Amino acid sequence: DANVYAALDLLATMVAVVGPDGSLLYVNAMLETVAGLSRRTLMRGSLLEWFADPQPMRDTLAAVVRNEV
Repeated sequence: DANVYAALDLLATMVAVVGPDGSLLYVNAMLETVAGLSRRTLMRGSLLEWFADPQPMRDTLAAVVRNEV
């Protein structure tokens, strides 16, 4: 639920809450502004799409899920 993350919109830092598969669960207003895309558009995609080589990010997400980071 977006209300859980509402305070993140007050930050001047870009924030993305990402699922284990790279899906974007939430992006804050600053990320929306910097990307020049709506929150809805950003959240339809995957964080992995932002990288030329997504494997390091996949590995990092997997490590976070395993609580290794």
